[in-house]
Amino acid sequence: MRISGLSLSLALLLAPPSLSVAQVDSNSPDYRELALTLEAETGTIIQDLKITKIETRGTVTKQTSMKARYRQSYSYEDTAFRIKKSLIDFELTDADGTVYNAKTPKSPETEILQMVIGGFSDVTYIADDSLSPQRIEDWDGVRATSKAILVKAAEISGVANGPAQAGAIADQLYGKLTPEQAADLFLKVDKQITLPHMMGLELNKPLRAESQIQSPVGGPPLDAVEVVTLTEWDDAKQTARLSYDYSPTPESFTKFITEFMPVFLKNAGASDNVIAEFNSFLKEGKTSDLFVNNTHCDYEMDIATGLVRHGKCTETVGMNIPGENVKNTQIREFSEKIGS
Repeated sequence: MRISGLSLSLALLLAPPSLSVAQVDSNSPDYRELALTLEAETGTIIQDLKITKIETRGTVTKQTSMKARYRQSYSYEDTAFRIKKSLIDFELTDADGTVYNAKTPKSPETEILQMVIGGFSDVTYIADDSLSPQRIEDWDGVRATSKAILVKAAEISGVANGPAQAGAIADQLYGKLTPEQAADLFLKVDKQITLPHMMGLELNKPLRAESQIQSPVGGPPLDAVEVVTLTEWDDAKQTARLSYDYSPTPESFTKFITEFMPVFLKNAGASDNVIAEFNSFLKEGKTSDLFVNNTHCDYEMDIATGLVRHGKCTETVGMNIPGENVKNTQIREFSEKIGS
């Protein structure tokens, strides 16, 4: 069975965008479709993923990385995909260069790692026709398993009161989530990977969507814009390339900095020196230096299957205000292929 479609979708990373189909002219000579072509109602996709995390706090930078391979066994049922995701293999590199994998001699640390990585990776979910996760199946069971993993990890670590604290944290994180919200949390990377599936776009004509983003220090959400662009289509090489960008709008960002942040700093008990330094940033027009929250992705697509041949997303979140200089960067590299 060939599963393809003409749907126009912009998968999300945070909040639902408001897409206008009128932005795309399907009759244009530059219109192309990245149809998802799967030859059967059931099958397997192998997903390779590498995540590099770079955390900078002041002058200190830490870098860790994870490589993982997943099996995604799918079946097309009625109008949606049911996907069982399971971990095949993994490798972690700690900040000190220590490497952990399935062959690492057993220790409390490796037991915790395998428990957490495996437990949070093995999940069954319902996806739309682009394979983008929509809701986690048996969320009550997954939630209970996730809590048990955190509690067990705390037990192994031997921290006093650790299990009780871990259980409380799990209840706070997962207790009120719906199956749909859980998919956004647990399967965010899968949503990012499947973003180009089933897209219909005009070559070199950006498709824009509006959404919102929450700041790292609270306050009202910032208006944001998402842009996806088909930059290349090569029939001979069966290759297409897309880019994706996500960031706050300049207007919303400026309003947040000039109206919310001064009140926030005062209410947070910031010293007169800190407030004065912040105000000097504003007077010098350095608002863009205070916060960063953006994502950029590049995708190389296999036209024949509609799957991602190679993708890379860089997500940066940080703030540089008096007394707090933090930046977290995640670089995700990934690929998909038909497997067995």
